[in-house]
Amino acid sequence: MNTKQIAERFVSLCRQGLYLQVYHELYDINAISSEIGFPKTITTEGKHNIVNDYLENEENIVAIHRQFISDPLIADHYFVVKMTSDITFSDIGRQEMEELCLYKVENNLISEAQFFYSPMETAPFNANDLKNKKSLEEELFV
Repeated sequence: MNTKQIAERFVSLCRQGLYLQVYHELYDINAISSEIGFPKTITTEGKHNIVNDYLENEENIVAIHRQFISDPLIADHYFVVKMTSDITFSDIGRQEMEELCLYKVENNLISEAQFFYSPMETAPFNANDLKNKKSLEEELFV
């Protein structure tokens, strides 16, 4: 597959929520993933480690309220998409996030991924607070 085909397949799978399939089907075994703009850059090397990071993050998700991925913008061996999400995590609570995701394609597979976003707020959060939270009506009329 060329870069355009990989980008289109990537977006299609993401829109279906098939992220593990994205990694298994489209990532090179030696792929590198970097999160830029955290307090520091975090780099993960190797598809196996990237998948493990994804699975750890998935375990931390309480609820996905909304996710969106744009159509890809393609240039030579690169493509970029904008991802937006509204997710509740068990450790940091509900977060809305926008990021630009840049992918490099070599030998018909994604060899490098870079994610650019602002750091998430990391206020203390207790998942039990969701269970005990009163609705707006309860708060106003009780």
